[in-house]
Amino acid sequence: MADPTVGSALSMHDPRTVGPWQIHSRLGAGGMGVVFYATAEGAHAALKVIRPGLLDTPGTRDRFRREVEVLRTVHDEHICEYLDADLASEPAWLALEYLGGPVLRDEVAENGPLDEPAWWQVAADLAQALSVLARARVTHRDLKPGNVILTDRGAVLIDFGIANPEDATSLTATGLVTGSPAWLSPEQANLEPTGPATDIFTLGSLLAFAATGRPPFGEGASVAVLMSIIKRDPDLAGIDPVRESLLRRLLAKDPAERPTAVEVLEMARAGAAGTLAIPVAADATLVERPAGSPAAGASSGGPAAILAGRATMPGPPPARTTPAPPPARPTPTLTGAPRVAGAPAPPPPRTAGPRAVGPRTAAAQRRRAARRRTMLTLLAIATIVLVGWLVVRDRLPAGAGDGSGSSSGSSSQAPPAPSSDQLRDGDWLLESYRLDNNESGLVVSGTVRNRGAETASADLTVWVYADGKSLGSVQSTVSDVPAGAAVPVTMRGDAVWKPGTKRVVLQAD
Repeated sequence: MADPTVGSALSMHDPRTVGPWQIHSRLGAGGMGVVFYATAEGAHAALKVIRPGLLDTPGTRDRFRREVEVLRTVHDEHICEYLDADLASEPAWLALEYLGGPVLRDEVAENGPLDEPAWWQVAADLAQALSVLARARVTHRDLKPGNVILTDRGAVLIDFGIANPEDATSLTATGLVTGSPAWLSPEQANLEPTGPATDIFTLGSLLAFAATGRPPFGEGASVAVLMSIIKRDPDLAGIDPVRESLLRRLLAKDPAERPTAVEVLEMARAGAAGTLAIPVAADATLVERPAGSPAAGASSGGPAAILAGRATMPGPPPARTTPAPPPARPTPTLTGAPRVAGAPAPPPPRTAGPRAVGPRTAAAQRRRAARRRTMLTLLAIATIVLVGWLVVRDRLPAGAGDGSGSSSGSSSQAPPAPSSDQLRDGDWLLESYRLDNNESGLVVSGTVRNRGAETASADLTVWVYADGKSLGSVQSTVSDVPAGAAVPVTMRGDAVWKPGTKRVVLQAD
């Protein structure tokens, strides 16, 4: 039986059945299509329906086919389960298991950074998923907070649209960057080959966000973010020394210096158990918690259970489906930590002398040269954009673009904050809506109905508030809507996401 509380209402244009699936509600929408909540013979699915005609483009068809192939190949409790697909139907569709629980991005936005037990749980769950992908020689390439769902069984990785097996031909045109800018690795930003180490770096960025509520290399203009990823140290302020040391290893600029997914899994389990050795003072004195003693606030269950119950847990989380590391392997320590008493002596230091330039040094030189080229390219793009804007600005009418015009999205012109949603303005009704947050800002999607007596068009603005404070506005235009009819809308503008109780106001011109 379908769950009536899942998703948002269907619009009049949404399908009610696709293949064997009965569609009940909307879960979200993107550039490739719409994701619906659907059921068939007792199965509950997140049904991705591709927009008609989109698969006529070879690149899009290959991307969709690749996602199906990857999901058929890899299986783990922390990777979403493939159910069925039909690439030849019109529209094409892909059915994945329906996962109840918040997206990591929204959980952090609404409730703040994860506490330490939940953070270690998410780190272990995603490291396990990446170890399964690495064993199958698959790179996800788009690991970000919006692609992780917190469920009762733990964190689950979704969206394999740009995943890339090692033996596959790249689906990306030469010179284009794939993925979301804030969640790229240095090699992606430098247009270099990707591999399992790419996912380790983006895992580090994701975990830094989960611990602080902010991307470690900033947000905003893509050029600035890419330059930060390539050149700057991550922003890890406020993170305790244990997790900071781990994150610095994951966020190493050189892929060869990052740990493997299995090594991250070992360290995450040791961190959850309180047995991960770390330097805790300026003189690097080492303190190690007794084996089996819980970290402060350690808890049990998956992230969803941790976020709800905050229960305590005496020891490491249970073993996952990924083969555990060999028992004889010593407790992992982070690079840079002094040796624990009883550990094998370190190798003698190398004697000083001339150093030959080997393959690894040559590779580093090539990477540095590529970074310089990328920096020059990005600076050139930024200069072109700035010059273009100055030229366009000089040609605009007086007051245009400075917030003085009536159509400006400036929050200074926001109407007074309402005590409840104001969804009607004249003949126009915002019949249903959904607030989503992505890299481009806050997005309002839903259905607008013309309650007038004749066909009409309108410029729509929706003002969004959180706890009585304006977050900005989003806009859209609807044209030739028949009397009494409803049309779907997706509205974007300058509104930004902030936690709090949301209210919206519709304005129609």
